[in-house]
Formats: sequence, C-alpha cells, structure tokens
Amino acid sequence: MYIQHNRTVELRSSLMHEPTIVAGTHRYRLTPEGRLEFQNASPSAEHLLGLPRVSLQGKTLDEIFPALNEAGVLEACRRVAEDGEYFIFRVDNLLGEEDNRLFEIQAFQGAAGEIVLTFRDLANVRSGSPGESLTPYQNLIENAPVGVYRTRLDGRVEYVNEALAHMLGYRSPNELIGSDARERYKNPAERERLLQRVRNGEIVRDFETVFLTQKGEERNVLISATLLDDMLTGMVIDITDRKRAEKSLRRQLNRLAALRAIDMAITASLDLRLTLNTALEQIVKEINVDAACILELDHASQLLHYFVGRGFRTRALQETHLRIGEGYAGMVSLEQRILRVHGLDQRNTDYLRSPHFREEGFVSYIGVPLVAKGQTRGVLELYHRSPLYLDEDEIGFLEAIADQIAIAIDNARMFEHLQRVNSELSLAYDATIEGWSAALDLRDKETEGHTLRVTEMTLHLARAMGIPETELVHIRRGALLHDIGKMGIPDAILHKAEPLTEEEQEIMRRHPVYAYDLLSTIAYLRPALDIPYCHHERWDGTGYPQGLKGEEIPLAARIFAVVDVYDALTSDRPYRPAYSREEALNYIRSQAGKHFDPKIVELFVKMVEEGRLSLDGV
Repeated sequence: MYIQHNRTVELRSSLMHEPTIVAGTHRYRLTPEGRLEFQNASPSAEHLLGLPRVSLQGKTLDEIFPALNEAGVLEACRRVAEDGEYFIFRVDNLLGEEDNRLFEIQAFQGAAGEIVLTFRDLANVRSGSPGESLTPYQNLIENAPVGVYRTRLDGRVEYVNEALAHMLGYRSPNELIGSDARERYKNPAERERLLQRVRNGEIVRDFETVFLTQKGEERNVLISATLLDDMLTGMVIDITDRKRAEKSLRRQLNRLAALRAIDMAITASLDLRLTLNTALEQIVKEINVDAACILELDHASQLLHYFVGRGFRTRALQETHLRIGEGYAGMVSLEQRILRVHGLDQRNTDYLRSPHFREEGFVSYIGVPLVAKGQTRGVLELYHRSPLYLDEDEIGFLEAIADQIAIAIDNARMFEHLQRVNSELSLAYDATIEGWSAALDLRDKETEGHTLRVTEMTLHLARAMGIPETELVHIRRGALLHDIGKMGIPDAILHKAEPLTEEEQEIMRRHPVYAYDLLSTIAYLRPALDIPYCHHERWDGTGYPQGLKGEEIPLAARIFAVVDVYDALTSDRPYRPAYSREEALNYIRSQAGKHFDPKIVELFVKMVEEGRLSLDGV
C-alpha cells in the first residue's frame, strides 16, 4: 500500500474523459480520542464491499479494515479532518487475503467535519488508465447529492453519476450508459425544447420536468443544462418531495379557505338552507365527489329527513325518511361514527333497490355523523359513481366540515326556538299592555276608545315620517300606555266635571312622572317611555314635566302630541261639544311652533286633508 498526496485538479477534463466509476462512499467522524468512528455508507458502497451499514455501526475504521492499520493512514485521515487536505490510498487485499481486488481510496473533508472515504475498484474501471486516480473534483461529481449527466445530442447517455442512477431507480450508473435519455422523460418533447434552448447558446437553469424511473414512477426534477463539446451536460435535482409538499400545502390552504367560506356563510346569514348549500359546494369541490346531501334529524319524530343535496341526477333521496338505526344513514346517526361502503351498486337492500337510486349509478358511499353538544343533528352523505378512497387528511377535512354543519344546524334551530319563544313572550307583553290600556279607558269613561284611536294614528304618521319598524314597536307601546300615570291621580280629580283648582292641576301634571316611575323599572318598556313621559311637553318650552323645548323633545312624543290633541278636540266632553274636522285642523295649525313641531303639523294636516289619516280608521 502507498499514499499519494495530490492537490492539482481540472474539472473540465474530468467531465470530458473520466468514465463511469464503480465506487462507493463511507463517512467517519474523528472522536476526541482520535478514533475514526463509522457514520454512514452509500448503497453502492454496501454493494461494492459487501458490508451492510447496519453491521458497521459503532465500529472504527481500523476495526472495519485491519489492512489500513499500517503507519501513517490514521495520521493522514486526521490531517484531512483538521486541515481539509485530501489523500489517495491504493490498497490490495482490503478485505482480507481472499480479496484480490485493487482499491483506490480517496480521503477528503465532507460536511460538518466528517471524513469521507471513497472506495474505487480499479479492476472495474471501464476505460482509462488503471493507474489513473480520481481528482477531488471528479470525486465530488461521483458523490454529489444531485444528479450529474452527459448525453449526446441524439439522446445516448455517456455519463451519469451515482446520485442520478439511484434517483431513477438503478443500482449502478452502468445500467444507464448507452441508453436513450429521451426515454427518461414523461414527455420526450420537453427534452427537445431543452435541447433547442441550449443550441441557441443559452445556459439553462431550473428547467422543470418529470422523469420516469426504471419502474415507471414519476419524479419531479429541475434540470440545468449547457452544451459542452457538443454534449448536453448538466445537473438534475429531485424536487418530488418539494412538489408533494407544495401540493399538500395548496390543498391545506384550499381546505382552510373552504372552512372559512362556510364560517362566513354561517355568520352572514340566518338562512340555514343557504349555509348548508355552501358547505356542500365546498365538499363536492375539495373532495371531488359526485354528489352529497345532508339529512337532518327531527328529534320529536326521531326520523332523518332530506334537507339539502347537490350533484344528484334524480329525486331519489329527496323523500328520505329514515328511523335511527335504519339504512346506512340511520346506522351513522345511531353509532355516531363514519361509515364507508364500497361496491354500492352490488348491494341489495330495500333502500338501494329503488329504481331512481339505481339510475344514479353510485358505487361508493360515505356517511359522516353531524354531532353538536353530544347530540346527533343529522348525517352528511357522500356518493361517488366510481370507487372512492379518502386519505386521513381528507377524512379529517370531512370531520371538520361536519362539525361546522352540526353547529350551524344547532344554532339555527336554537335561534328559531328563541324567536318563537320571544314572539310568544312579545305577544304576551302586548296583550298585557293592551289590558292595562283597556283598564284605563274603563276608569275614565270620557276617553273610552281614545287610546286605540291615537295609537293607530300615531303609528301611521310615524311610518309616513320614515321611522323604522323596529322603533314603531316602542312607539305603539308608549302610545297605549301614554296615560298610565293617571293611575296615581285620585278619582275625585280625574272625574271632576268642573275646572280644576290650581292645586288639583299641579297634581294632574304629575301623571307623566308617575308614568316614568312605573315604567322605567320594566326593562322591555324603557324604550317606550318617550310618549308617557314627554307627550305634555310643548315646542316653545312651556310644557311639563321637564319644560323641554324644540327638538329636545323626543320625536315620538312630538308626533303623539299632535294626534292626542286632535283626538281630544274632535271628541265630545261634558263641558263642550266635539270640534269639526276643519275646526280641529285650524287649531292644530295655529299651534305650530307653539305647542307642536311645525314640520309634523304640516305633514299631519296634509294627510288628514288627503284622507290618508282619520280617527275612523287608517
């Protein structure tokens, strides 16, 4: 054995003339104790030396190759680790006396301070001088982690390194030499496009294409290429894993967008059918399934009913009414677990024997339970007209959407229940208010029917002024209860036929305050306080109880004041007969800017004169 130390290299020459080499690589780590500890071996080294990497773990270089124990070898390897130098050894009988091969071993520094030993069987060099050694650059090419190639323009492969051979599924580069490179392209026309670009003098970088391995599997690759001595020469990087990761990421982003779209539909609309159709649209698009539907569980009848569907050719499923435990959907509902059925067209259940269902041509079925708060809300069903196999990611996506659908159904039904309860409660409130109003009219025989008349006229005038319906609810309640404070006025004063004394008038003027004290303690009647508390205020500020002026007076109270006085004027009283319509309107006009808001007076008079507003009915 001898050691040769060489620093002179010429990369272009190595690419032009070096043949494909039968070689393999070992990697070692220099321990603090100065031992060279085995780290890894390339597949080609395992094949070349007959030493599986698993059998070498924990061993040192001198234990694996006793023939290298001659003086100077370990010291040379230490210099490789410490100084970055490289050495070439030639050894016979490397694996023992029965091994008559001559090996050339190169030692150089690898990544992270590792020592790389490349073993080359000189007896298997296909051409070139047997004594010729690999230069470091040649060695880098042979052991590069990316593919390196050299082909003739007609496609004949002249050289590939070990990495490219393994990338394409071959055990040795030798198996590719002399083959047609065009056969490695999924689309051979792409090689022609690549060749045309380099013929035009371009150095091509990152040309993306798809290679076929020895077994016909697809590998996504990036090719760099140039013309060197009329040979297509360059590198190949395998980006299959990256492309898969990109595809997976795009799929995840698309599914997040789908979930977001469903969230938006849930929050933006109270229409459950619209929300669930949005969910089905996303499912059909992302899972690429032919049809999907949602069955909702009626808890009262314990039946599953068809609610919405997408992708069906017939109405076969629209009359679905299944008991829990009946049919596939019933089983899904009962057991609250996903059910997958293949060969649906071969099944012979009553459910599937339907002529209309047969027309659909479905082969695969997936049922997903819709569960919210531990309660089954329905079943999501997927149908496909060919075999359907979903991976774990797709099942997880389905489960996430099923959770959203279940929550949407639960929220919608809860909202409907609350609406129904609220409506019933509102009707009960209004019935109570009308009862109070009727009791007040009974107490004051002079104003019997007054409350309902002024309430209807006030609502009609308020609508004409553009007040929204949500506020009209409170105006109605306020108008019905406008004189609720008179419950605190003694009968002697309230029913007195003669003019009231100053002291009695003072007591009578307290009824708006009594109304406020009574109604302000009732939360749902607080928004209705404007009329009971402020309908005796006057535009010029001379009213009571607060002496508000102009637009300080709430709008509802200003509207009601006009209607209230008009009704009082056109009604008979013990102390005077009723005014005619014209007399009452003239009085209202005269009080514009004094007692009443001038704009409201103008609209009120116009509506009465046009017949759009009257005490006999609106």
